[in-house]
Amino acid sequence: MAVWVGWELGRAVLVLTGVLFVGIWVQVSLMHWAGGFKHLAMWGPVVTTPLFAAAALAGVVTRAGAFGWGVVVLMAIAVLKAWSAWRSICSASVGRSAASASGTCSPGRRPCSRWPMP
Repeated sequence: MAVWVGWELGRAVLVLTGVLFVGIWVQVSLMHWAGGFKHLAMWGPVVTTPLFAAAALAGVVTRAGAFGWGVVVLMAIAVLKAWSAWRSICSASVGRSAASASGTCSPGRRPCSRWPMP
């Protein structure tokens, strides 16, 4: 535990962030591999997530100068990407609850094609 003495909170957060991004990358890669990479959009998360993990882990080593700003920019892009993914999941779950109650996804009363109805 003596190795952690002197580490600031920001460095520990970057280590945790990098490790979590590696875990997310494994999950995303397995899920998209199971989907057969049928759409070009499936490659985006598989390619960019390791970049975010590498940026977080590189930020542990040094955050000075232009390299540090590159880490900040990549982490900001990662946060925005995670936020947009979270918003799409939340809007899909709202559609799911409405679909289960009325059999439709939207007020336009079109059939719900995202999830099979129970």
